[in-house]
Amino acid sequence: MNAILSVKDVINKKIEDSYELNNNVIEIVPNPVVSIRTSTYQHVKYIRQCIEGVLMQKTTFPFEYIIGEDYSTDGTREIVLEYAKNHPNIIRVITANYNVGAKANGRRCSQAIRGKYVAICEGDDYWTDPYKLQKQVDVLDANPQYSMCFHNAYITWESKKKRREFCQHKKLVYNTIDLIEKNWFIPTQSIVYRKSVYEYEEWMNYVLGGDYALQLFLSTKGDIAYINEIMSVYRKNPGSLGAKLKPNYSTLRTLELLSYFNYYTEFKYDVIVKKRINMMRDALYFSLLMSRPKFIKYLNIDTYLHVFPKLYAFLKKKYLKM
Repeated sequence: MNAILSVKDVINKKIEDSYELNNNVIEIVPNPVVSIRTSTYQHVKYIRQCIEGVLMQKTTFPFEYIIGEDYSTDGTREIVLEYAKNHPNIIRVITANYNVGAKANGRRCSQAIRGKYVAICEGDDYWTDPYKLQKQVDVLDANPQYSMCFHNAYITWESKKKRREFCQHKKLVYNTIDLIEKNWFIPTQSIVYRKSVYEYEEWMNYVLGGDYALQLFLSTKGDIAYINEIMSVYRKNPGSLGAKLKPNYSTLRTLELLSYFNYYTEFKYDVIVKKRINMMRDALYFSLLMSRPKFIKYLNIDTYLHVFPKLYAFLKKKYLKM
């Protein structure tokens, strides 16, 4: 129990050590309709495009732009400070005198939010449509039953110099079951959600994949609207958190996240969560098997054949196409 509490205490200490740079936003924009949140660290190649995508937004309502700059050393910090100086009526910068990490950075920005709605764009992603915010706010204003709205995007692989559409959706409304059953299909930088329905739950301190945790939580507070328009770009680059994680580790942490969510919802979605977890485990175990040296692979397949015939039959039918 002490170890769990210490995680929370460490994050809170980092938030307490943070501060906001001087600006005019709270005075000039006392009641923003939307608060836009960007967490950035070591994004020198991308942060200008991210900020410009926010500043170009054309809306009938006021908004504020909160940037959590996490003590970058590659030049990102200087660029953020430059924009904050030039746009003191829009940009609020929250930072510290040391690197606080992704969780504390995101939390301190969330605590500063004043808008009715919250939009997200991480420092290595960017928006491409100047009317993106207006379109999403119009949908949420007209449909109080929606807790969140997202849209299509391009996903780009910087190292491979290719891109494709992120979403291949036919539905216009989604729910919790969709989020559990399907692989990740909501681009984080496309999200706009209602601040009034969001609460930071303690279990979120201990999971990897805060964006997926956020989406699952919001889906329990209302349906999720989808706009089938490409209005942003999700960038896959070698320096991103996801790119640094081994695929199997990522899968294990997603299994952990789903287990936390199952407990948080008092097992309301237990059957669906367990089905998704079992499917992910099947894929994980097969991946582990196939990553081993060839002779060990054969020995393991022989073991499955003689000791676990049902499991072997399942693997053979699903993956080996034999």
